[in-house]
Amino acid sequence: MFGRNLRYFRLKENLTKKDLAAKAGVSAALITYYESGERQPTIQSVKSLATALSISPAQLLQNRPNIAFSHGAFRKSSSLNKAGQEKVRSFVEDYFARFYTVLSFFPEDTLSPSPFTPHQSNKPFDDATDAAKRFRKWLDLPSSGPLPNLTNLLENKGFLLCPVTAISGFSGLNGFVLNRPYIAFNADESSERIRFTLIHELVHLYFGIEDENAVNEIAGEILFSREDALRELGPKVKGIAYWMVELAKEYGISMYSLIYSANRYSIVSSSLAKSFYIEAGKKGWKRNEPSRCEKETTTLFEQLVYRAVNNDEISIQRGAELLRLSYQEVENNTKAIG
Repeated sequence: MFGRNLRYFRLKENLTKKDLAAKAGVSAALITYYESGERQPTIQSVKSLATALSISPAQLLQNRPNIAFSHGAFRKSSSLNKAGQEKVRSFVEDYFARFYTVLSFFPEDTLSPSPFTPHQSNKPFDDATDAAKRFRKWLDLPSSGPLPNLTNLLENKGFLLCPVTAISGFSGLNGFVLNRPYIAFNADESSERIRFTLIHELVHLYFGIEDENAVNEIAGEILFSREDALRELGPKVKGIAYWMVELAKEYGISMYSLIYSANRYSIVSSSLAKSFYIEAGKKGWKRNEPSRCEKETTTLFEQLVYRAVNNDEISIQRGAELLRLSYQEVENNTKAIG
């Protein structure tokens, strides 16, 4: 457990093994031995490493459940280098180690049944429209129309979600934890980007395809289908007006996505779409379009921790450690209402 904890906190602080070794006054080779589990540290080493990482020795020595992970691949367009990818995987493993620690205090049926297992991929489909309809049917969703809050929807359907923070260049990752599907997403991005990422990663999982262009096309069709576009926009749009911003908000997509889809469906001409992209680019919307839809955030982990605290299964201090919050924050959040 010590090795995993050390690796997580080192990556969290963006430190190489050599950097940490210099701060703690030990050799880089010793850090490698610790992280691989080949050697166990002395009490003095634990204290020195904890001080170098600005954490308590207890955080380095905390127990973690033994969990089997199967991580998917990062997007081919990802700007993350190998160190960044390792940091994301470490973040995911730490998050679910804490998640399954608190889950151990509840009955086995606390989570919804797992909706998917690794061998269920490679579903055939004819085109993006067919794939989108199959996907919505799989999740028992209406065949068209806006989708509700996706983080709540997916957690209620048995998917595990991991909100990753403070790692730039990361969008999403999928995989399995104890054969249960997970999706990690960049919680620092807008809700519209998070929604697209969640669907994007699910498409990878469900259809078992790696072609990013095909996945993007299917994800766009799921969020705003040709049928939706024709019904909401009509067969041809002559100008882009404010009411379309409200439509994007209704569907939980960005205006960039709406115009891209409408152009792909030949509802918006290529020249009109190009004019929009130029004007939106001047406003900085290409990377920072204002978010307009309901905040997409996970709640299951917090609910389980506070439920365990209120049921006296764990202490407030333990709850704070699991959530990485202060004792005072957790204590305030456990006070009775009314």
